[in-house]
Amino acid sequence: LALALVAGLAALGYALVQSRARLAEARRAEAIQRFLVELFAEVDPERALGREVPLREVVDRGAARLATELGDQPRAREELLLTLGTVYRRLALYEPAEELLTEALALARVEFGERSPEAGRVLVALGDLHYWRDDYERALARHRAALEIFAAGGLALRGEAASARFNVG
Repeated sequence: LALALVAGLAALGYALVQSRARLAEARRAEAIQRFLVELFAEVDPERALGREVPLREVVDRGAARLATELGDQPRAREELLLTLGTVYRRLALYEPAEELLTEALALARVEFGERSPEAGRVLVALGDLHYWRDDYERALARHRAALEIFAAGGLALRGEAASARFNVG
């Protein structure tokens, strides 16, 4: 009877932990969605009053908002920093890209761990940024660091590990 009670309590504890994790993930996803919907609502024709809003302006507004918002949701903030940093890089706006991606990496390391897949994804984005800036040594170092993380992740990260191997050469 005691063994059954202990097993039942352990199962209940595990279910509670899983439930909390799913709730936290749902809150993170909701915060990201709300942030993006509000950000792109600014280009709504009714708000823009017929003015065409350049993508750079939208991304700048998002970056400015991130400086003051989502402080209570660091995981959502990290993902949005990564996203906006990547958009800046694709627009060839390398300085703001590096600022956001560097902040995303610091946040990923604090929230998820030094060798987490999240930190690895930001390292890939930084490696790509350095590549486009013709800083191949730094690009290779970032991609190698990402490869180490993904290779240690086993089957769950095999796709990202393969991509990182490609980037390393």
